[in-house]
Amino acid sequence: MAKTNFKRQKGGKDGWGVGLDYLFKKYWDKIDDLVRDNYFGRHNPKLINPLFSKISAALDESIAEMKTRCGKNGPGLKEWVGKAKKIRELAASSVLLSEKVIFIDATVQFLRATSWRDKKKTVEKKFTIQNGVNQLKGLVVSCAEKRIKGVAKIVLNKKDFLKIKRGDILITKETNPDFLPAIKKAAAFVADLGGLLCHMVIVARELKKPCIVDTKIATSVLKDGDLIEMNTEQGTVKLIRKVK
Repeated sequence: MAKTNFKRQKGGKDGWGVGLDYLFKKYWDKIDDLVRDNYFGRHNPKLINPLFSKISAALDESIAEMKTRCGKNGPGLKEWVGKAKKIRELAASSVLLSEKVIFIDATVQFLRATSWRDKKKTVEKKFTIQNGVNQLKGLVVSCAEKRIKGVAKIVLNKKDFLKIKRGDILITKETNPDFLPAIKKAAAFVADLGGLLCHMVIVARELKKPCIVDTKIATSVLKDGDLIEMNTEQGTVKLIRKVK
């Protein structure tokens, strides 16, 4: 079995230093260690507690940094600061080590995605969907349960959060910290994209909920109301009953 690499590279699309994450550059290695511990279900208070404080301080620093760079009335600044403050509120309610890990990850993902450089347009690959597809294959990143059945709910943005009820399985392309309210209500998660270091994976492990990512076409094949079964031993998502 190939050895899993938990170290992010410096630079590049998925590496360190793509956004405001340079504010906690000194702790990049520690965050990589946190991701490794998360993967193996470990909580090291000597690692988590100091990081929690440092990342909290970096979030506060980022707000001041953005106000300086963008100006008081910079386009989009108000909305950005609002999101930053919501994550800050998450810190205030984080008592358990698992809650602190979720806060750290939310802040890291948020600041990595923040840049004042022009964003290049992203082009999504087109996949051919065959009629009668009833099973998807993906990467198992959290196997809290071997099998779980539930109603599929497609969640692509904040407007879709109201769809989620307790016990539903959240189907999405990928998540970011804004998705936390929906993630906490869902019983399990399936994503088109993602890998071992993505936001959904970190949170799924901390909440001990099943998660399969990199299915490529889950949001295209499945519909709201479909009854599905996730098998975390085989990495499959099976359509049991299609919504009428």
